[in-house]
Amino acid sequence: MPVDTESSPKYACLSHCWGRTRSRHNTHTENLAANKVGIPLSELPKTFQDAIEIARRLDLHFLWIDFLCIVEDSPSGWEIHVEAMAFIYENAHTTLAAGASADDDGGFFADAHDRVLKSNRLELKSGPQVYSLYFRHSVAHPDAGWPTRDLVAQYSSRNLTFPQDKLPALAGLAKAFQRKFQMGHYAHGVWMSSAQRQLAWASRVKKMPFHRPRCGPSWSWAYSSDGQIEWKKLMYRDYYALLTSGDSTSNETEPLLLSGLLLTISVQMLRYTEQGTCYVIGHKHQTPLSNAHLTKKNDSSGPDIKLVGEFSADYKFWASEKDLQLKLQHVTFAILGMGAEDGLNKGAWVAGLILRPAHDPAVGKDGVERYERFGWLRYWTEQSSDGFESEGTRTKFLLV
Repeated sequence: MPVDTESSPKYACLSHCWGRTRSRHNTHTENLAANKVGIPLSELPKTFQDAIEIARRLDLHFLWIDFLCIVEDSPSGWEIHVEAMAFIYENAHTTLAAGASADDDGGFFADAHDRVLKSNRLELKSGPQVYSLYFRHSVAHPDAGWPTRDLVAQYSSRNLTFPQDKLPALAGLAKAFQRKFQMGHYAHGVWMSSAQRQLAWASRVKKMPFHRPRCGPSWSWAYSSDGQIEWKKLMYRDYYALLTSGDSTSNETEPLLLSGLLLTISVQMLRYTEQGTCYVIGHKHQTPLSNAHLTKKNDSSGPDIKLVGEFSADYKFWASEKDLQLKLQHVTFAILGMGAEDGLNKGAWVAGLILRPAHDPAVGKDGVERYERFGWLRYWTEQSSDGFESEGTRTKFLLV
């Protein structure tokens, strides 16, 4: 059935989680001809059976399921469908989402919660006519700035069967938004026109693989460890500025040129973990932190200032606890903004990126230093967010 013409018949799409479910009818080159002849309903996973029943009740004669409609071992076929995925879902009469099932054996009909069972009534007026709509649960609509932080956070928290598919999947949706809203250049999971506000993210993965899962710019959330991404709400001032956004299709891997405050610090983890509480030490003899930042936890053994903070690694870059402490001993901190006071009486969080010099070349064009992001940090200051003034060296640098 063609889905690229206005004359296409009405069809439904299935949104589901493969999980550990596997069926011998998953379409491959060797069984493609047999699947076209027919598949016994009883041999399909429970979620597929439920989706077929729902489509029939809605008087829809066609149902698109990626598991069956894409030839999995055909790279060309997969690429074609990934490109067309947003179009396929966008033009469906309805999308059936089995969001509560961890795999395709779960089906659609799980036990409902009170917020789903409760019926809500909405009145719509059109001239003299009044229409009553009844719904059981409302879902907040993402704003026109997709991919919004909330959407990326929800999507990244899913247990994806094939994590490498997340960027192609989002790219398909991005094309649809580009077509409808002219939102500019999109690359690496980020709308480049708003790249300055897309840097404030942290990875919340408890068990990280060693090294980055894929190659790409370190400033993008898409190249951290696969798992939930948490976006940070910050109060931005003039701590940093994005001088070039890479808003060009000529070179999508061009580093971001930034101007900001850079501090040389040490991070001491209190536990051997990917994220958690830490001490942040500012070295006075290099780039000092203000004495007003103190949390009354001075290091009596020397002149350095010790603060309490929280560190999150983008990926696992250490082989042992000793190696972790060694690699965090001298790092660069780029301030992005101030966090909320968390209901405390006095003070605020200072938040930003943990950087290290990028691999060769260490210096870019015109002597501008190149840095790679590899973590997120926030530390507590007793200054209020309104009165905070950071020390440090304001400089231009490239974030690769």
